[in-house]
Amino acid sequence: MQTDRWDVQFFGFNESNSAMDSLARHSMDLIVVDYSLGCETGIDVLNRIRTAGVECPVIMVSGHDRKEIREECMQHGAVGYFVKGALDVPAMIDCVDDAISKYSQLQSQ
Repeated sequence: MQTDRWDVQFFGFNESNSAMDSLARHSMDLIVVDYSLGCETGIDVLNRIRTAGVECPVIMVSGHDRKEIREECMQHGAVGYFVKGALDVPAMIDCVDDAISKYSQLQSQ
């Protein structure tokens, strides 16, 4: 999919093992992870992503607008946290722009 800002290819997964398999095969510029994933949290997945050596930015989304969850996600390295039911689309677009820009700059060094 081509947008005005990005050339986007989406990968969607119902469970983290499939996502991790895909990360081993594809280069990603940004990952969006749901915080609530049943038997594990988005933080668990974020930690698995980093352990696998993937350094691209991660944005966390959640159905819960709880300060402690937001802070925990950011402490573990998420570059953004957005609540699904009250999604601030312009703020998320800005977050994506900023994260991809910074990651691209790091990759080109």
